[in-house]
Amino acid sequence: MLIAQPTIAKKKVAKEAKQYKWIKTEPEPRNITWKGSMPHYDEVQTPLDLFRMFITEDILSNIVDQTNLNAMRKKNLALKLSLEELHRFLGVQMLMSILKIPAIRMYWENGIRYSPVADTMSRDRFISLTSFFHICDDTLMIPKGEIQSIDEQMIPFKGTIGFRQYLKDKPHSWGVKIFTTAGISGIVYDIEIYTGKGAVEISELGQGTDVVLRLVENLPRFMNFKLFFDNFYTGIDLIHKFRVEYGIESCGTIRSNRMRGAVLDTDANMKKKGRGSVDFRFERHSEVSVVKWYDNKPVHLASSYCAVTPIDKCQRWDGTTRKYVEVDRPRIVRDYNKSMGDVDLADMFLELYRTDIRSKKWYMRIPTGDYPEKFNREKLKGEMSNLIDDKHFSLTLNKYLKKSTRLRSSKRKTEAKD
Repeated sequence: MLIAQPTIAKKKVAKEAKQYKWIKTEPEPRNITWKGSMPHYDEVQTPLDLFRMFITEDILSNIVDQTNLNAMRKKNLALKLSLEELHRFLGVQMLMSILKIPAIRMYWENGIRYSPVADTMSRDRFISLTSFFHICDDTLMIPKGEIQSIDEQMIPFKGTIGFRQYLKDKPHSWGVKIFTTAGISGIVYDIEIYTGKGAVEISELGQGTDVVLRLVENLPRFMNFKLFFDNFYTGIDLIHKFRVEYGIESCGTIRSNRMRGAVLDTDANMKKKGRGSVDFRFERHSEVSVVKWYDNKPVHLASSYCAVTPIDKCQRWDGTTRKYVEVDRPRIVRDYNKSMGDVDLADMFLELYRTDIRSKKWYMRIPTGDYPEKFNREKLKGEMSNLIDDKHFSLTLNKYLKKSTRLRSSKRKTEAKD
């Protein structure tokens, strides 16, 4: 029979400090020649040579192509930017960085007109190029689905960092807060890291609206995407702006003090009518509907594409009868409940097999959860029946990745020997 022995606390043994023996003598000379290398600056004769060391013609040609594509994608505009014009555009920007006139348009204004800028490029052309200037190839982005939602996520992190946040309602309360756009399958399309108050200038539209507008910047315009968000972001002006300027339909819960004058039935009256009672208004100019639905408590929602009809039934728990009852539910509530959980779904998949490696570098936590979201998107949609479960999927993928690494490394060795 085993008998538990009392635990004896181990005494901490202090480490002896290393002893240094100092003598009065000169050190022997050693070879300390630097083994690195730097570019041969003696070959740089002009500022243009130095510029081309860092910004090659291939990079500039890519900027020309992507800027022209960006103008065509956003405004169906043939910008016709050339490599020579891009050189002039960059030169004008460098001049502006030296002069620092308060407003860009003042370089072309009578009385203040600065010839080296104004004679190089017209004002409207400069503003147009600035608006459409683009570097990345957007066609390489993950295809984005029709229905998307915006919410906050937390990257768990308890280390020391200036913009660590606390959100009590999240599975991980402490960490780095990110604003996330996710699809109905749970795949994350875009993120914005929140780096603290004052890090980004807030417009008159408010922080929530600014975040949403930045996250949808890369969405193709007038494709009738459906976007869902909660009451932190929702506003009548935002929903109207999306429909008119972006061609995006949107829906979200909205705070009662953001209703912009829409008068709906009182809470007391709706409580008397019972669960499932609804009231609504429609604004013709903005084409925005607001709906108030009473469940256990009133809920306000706003949308540019749906309102009350068709009404369906949903099951709710009745505490009095101790059983589920059917309650009338307007379409706007059904669509919101069905589509708003995309970011929460992404959170769930991240938690299933998160790579829990401790690191003092907060940004190392981002890619560890990103890969499962990307590689599971087809599985989530149910388009392939032969996909394996998440654990074996990750294990199999790991084997392929290691195999491809060995193939590439052996190929490089063979080429080196040749």
